[in-house]
Amino acid sequence: RLPSIASGLDRDRIVTADSGYRLSVSATDAWSDSLAAQIGHTLAGDLAQRLPGSGVFVENDTAAADPQAYVDVSISRFSTGPSGLVELDALLSVQPAAAGAPYGPGTLQRITLSGAQGGNTMTMVQGLSQLLGQLADVAAQQLRQIPPTAPTDAAQAGGQANTPHANHR
Repeated sequence: RLPSIASGLDRDRIVTADSGYRLSVSATDAWSDSLAAQIGHTLAGDLAQRLPGSGVFVENDTAAADPQAYVDVSISRFSTGPSGLVELDALLSVQPAAAGAPYGPGTLQRITLSGAQGGNTMTMVQGLSQLLGQLADVAAQQLRQIPPTAPTDAAQAGGQANTPHANHR
């Protein structure tokens, strides 16, 4: 799904530093698209590399199939932190899907990653991209643990194959 982004990060200009209670924003550097869209497409590309043979797409992209799993990400930090290192802080949820909707128990995990020194904006953005790759590693590992087939509609309906929900496709 399209990632959710903390409101302080969700702006045109790049947030270069987050010192806890104060955000620093670049005076000249801006994202080329919404941060949520960029993170979503980067994460989808990273997942496709880690899960060969799988179709990975972002919510609202044209897709020809119902998803077999949902990956939800909520980003609360995506900048240089107080230590001077690039930091990503997120909640990651991976949940199996059936008939185009989430079902059953999934995973919910807080992910806190840090990388190289932030340096200038370009160096910081490159470091953040590497952290998104590490986030994709965790998500891919969780996706591999989902059983390959979801329960049928009949199984979801408690085995009552004659219910309208179970017969609806």
